[in-house]
Amino acid sequence: MNFDFSQVNLQYLIQTSQLAQQDTVLAATMTGMPDDMACLLGSLTPGDLARVSLIKPPLLIPNNAPWWWSRLFTALREGRMKEVDTLLEQTASITLYNGENA
Repeated sequence: MNFDFSQVNLQYLIQTSQLAQQDTVLAATMTGMPDDMACLLGSLTPGDLARVSLIKPPLLIPNNAPWWWSRLFTALREGRMKEVDTLLEQTASITLYNGENA
């Protein structure tokens, strides 16, 4: 099979790079990458990022538990958008609070 995730990879890294330029720690926390890697990503030029379009395998790995994906897909299928919003808010809260500031 031939899958091409190159455009998804590129868009994701462009958005993450822009976030890293504004707030490296937030970019690192939201993506699960070390701060120094987020800093490096934020320093890449548009030409550097354009080379990502040559990478066809997905660079993103979903990081939520199976129960979360099940609830998301079920809520989407059943049109329960308030539950989708709740799941997304929960994910943002869990991502931003990683227990290190406690």
